[in-house]
Amino acid sequence: MMKKITIITVLFVLIILISVLGYFLIINKNTSTTTNPEINTLFPSLEKVKEIIFGNNISDIVDNINPISDTKNSPKQFRKIRDKVLTFTFDNDGNIIFIDKNNGNVFSINPDSEEETRLSNNTFINVDKPTLQTYDDDTLIVSFVDKNTNVLQYIDLKNSTSTLNKTVKIPISINSIDINPYKKSSVVLENKNGDGYLLVYDFDTGKQSYIGKESYDDWNINFLSNSLISLQTKTSSLYPGFLYLLDLNKLSKNKILGNINGLESLVSHDGKKVIFTKNEPSGELTTILYDIENKKSKVLNIKTFPYEKCTWTKDDATIFCLVPKTFPTKISIDDWYKGLISFSDNIFSIDVDNSRSFLERNIDTNLDFVSVKINKNESSLVMLDKNNDLWVYDIYSYDSSF
Repeated sequence: MMKKITIITVLFVLIILISVLGYFLIINKNTSTTTNPEINTLFPSLEKVKEIIFGNNISDIVDNINPISDTKNSPKQFRKIRDKVLTFTFDNDGNIIFIDKNNGNVFSINPDSEEETRLSNNTFINVDKPTLQTYDDDTLIVSFVDKNTNVLQYIDLKNSTSTLNKTVKIPISINSIDINPYKKSSVVLENKNGDGYLLVYDFDTGKQSYIGKESYDDWNINFLSNSLISLQTKTSSLYPGFLYLLDLNKLSKNKILGNINGLESLVSHDGKKVIFTKNEPSGELTTILYDIENKKSKVLNIKTFPYEKCTWTKDDATIFCLVPKTFPTKISIDDWYKGLISFSDNIFSIDVDNSRSFLERNIDTNLDFVSVKINKNESSLVMLDKNNDLWVYDIYSYDSSF
C-alpha cells in the first residue's frame, strides 16, 4: 500500500513540474518579440546577461580598450580655444601667450574663459622661425629671423599694448637658437662654411662665449635647466643622428646616443632619461625610453615623434605624448616633416618608472599635432595642430604612480 502511495506521489510531482515547464515554454514563445523588458525575468536572454554584467552598452566598453596599451578611462575636457596661432608659450598666471598668424599681434588668452588681451602694438608678420619665451614675471622674449638677421625683442607683460622696450639683433649667421628661460641669454649655433660653432649669447651685454665646434651646422637645442642643454642633430631617416648633453658651467659635452637613423629625442629636465625614436633595419620606427645613468632601454608600445609630440612633467615621472592612431610599418620621418604625410593623434601618458603607456583621450576628429606643452601648474596640455589651431586638454589631477 505504501509503495503504491509513493508511486502516485512521484507521478503527481512529475506532472506538476512538466506543467510548469510547459507553461514557461509557451510564455517564451508567445513573447519572444515583445518590447516589454519585464516579461522574461525567469530565463534572461544572453543580451540581458551582458547588460547585467557590463552595463547598457557593451560596445562602449570594447571600444575603450586600446589593443596596444593599458588604458585609464576618466572624463577629461578637450577643446579648441583659438585658430590661426603661429606659436605659443605661458605666463606665470596660467594664461597662454601666442602670436596671431594673420595679423602678427601678440595676445594672451585665458584657457578657461577664453578671454583675450593684446600684449603689444608691434606685429610679427612674415617672420621666420618665431619662438616665444617668458622671463621673470613681466618679460616676454620674441625670437625670430628677419631679413637673414636673428632678432630678439622684449615685451613688457605688465603694460598691455606696450611698445617694445628692447631689441637685440645678433649679427651672425645662426641656424639654431634656444632661449634660456632662467636668465637673459641663449645658446646659438653659428654657421661658418658648413661647420657649426656653439656660442652662449648674453642679451644685455652682447657678449659671445665660445663653447665648441660641431661637425653639423643644424641642431635641435633645448634648455633642460639653467646650465644643462641637449643637442641633437636634425632628425632624418636617411642619415644617422646624434644626441649630446652639454654642461654650460663645465663646458663639457657628453654623447648620449649616436649613429641612429630616424633619431628624434626629448630629454628629461634632470638629464637622466630620454625618450627617442629610431628606424630599425626593417624600416619600422620604434619609440624607446632610455635610462642614461643605468644605460637601460625599454621599447615602448606606442610610436610617436618625441621632440614635436611629447612633453615631460616637472618631476620627470610622466611623459604626455600625442600618438598617431595608425602607423605604417615602414616610414620615413622626413616625409612627415615635409608635409607629405599626416596622422590622426590620440593623447597618451607614459609612466616613466615602469615604462607603461596609458590612453588619456581618444580624439574623435583627425588632428595631427606639431607641438605640445604642459602649462606651469601642470593642470592642462596645450597643443598646436598642423592647421594652426590651438587645443587644450585638461589633465586636472593625475597620479604619476598610476
